[in-house]
Amino acid sequence: MMTVVSRFIRGLALALLALSGPAAAEESESPFDILGFRLGMTPEQVASVFRQLNPDMDLKTDHRHFRYSDGLADHQTESFVGRLSGNIRLDGKTKSTLYVAVEFSPPPEGGRAVQIVRSDSNIVNPVTLAEYRDALIAKYGPPSAERYGLQWHFPADRTLCSNSANGPVAGQLGTLAQGRDRAQKLADPSQCASYLSFRMTGDPVTDVYARLIDVEHAIRSQLAANAWVARQQAEAVEARKAKGKGPEL
Repeated sequence: MMTVVSRFIRGLALALLALSGPAAAEESESPFDILGFRLGMTPEQVASVFRQLNPDMDLKTDHRHFRYSDGLADHQTESFVGRLSGNIRLDGKTKSTLYVAVEFSPPPEGGRAVQIVRSDSNIVNPVTLAEYRDALIAKYGPPSAERYGLQWHFPADRTLCSNSANGPVAGQLGTLAQGRDRAQKLADPSQCASYLSFRMTGDPVTDVYARLIDVEHAIRSQLAANAWVARQQAEAVEARKAKGKGPEL
């Protein structure tokens, strides 16, 4: 016989699964999403998920670009969508918020979601830590590690290249962007595992921080962007030199 607690845990797990959104049917082979946001989505697909979760939310779009110099003048690349973010839930009375930010890879291999961050604060009617943990495992399967929360590394046969994967509050992928792994050795992007992490605060849980990262594409797209900017800089330098005149002697 199913107890009240087990029915509740099952209901919470189903609620988390229900928030997987329409993309789940398109990419059902992967269980890893956050509220329906999936790695590899375009800005248009991500904006659609935001609007389905809250049609009235204030969706913020951050445009970015790279700067370079021809030796005399500064230049910048074309702008691109670097991040979409906003509060899906913002309750002024209870101070309860649910914030999501989705980061996109830069050109020339850009326009795909490489990092998804979720932050819940002051959760109303919170569940226990054990109940939240069980619901996560019901959705994502057994975790790869439990340190400062729960982490899943995938595919299972890959290496955890990123220092960022050690904890859900770690920083950017700066080391990986240089083409090096956590041990400062050259990283083979195809061997780097992606990861999902959840950190819960309180018991019952009042705050949650989750992070989902496509490590391989983050490395590949950043290295490609570095080369792309270097080419533009070299072209700008050559164009400047071509306009130059010899010295007056």
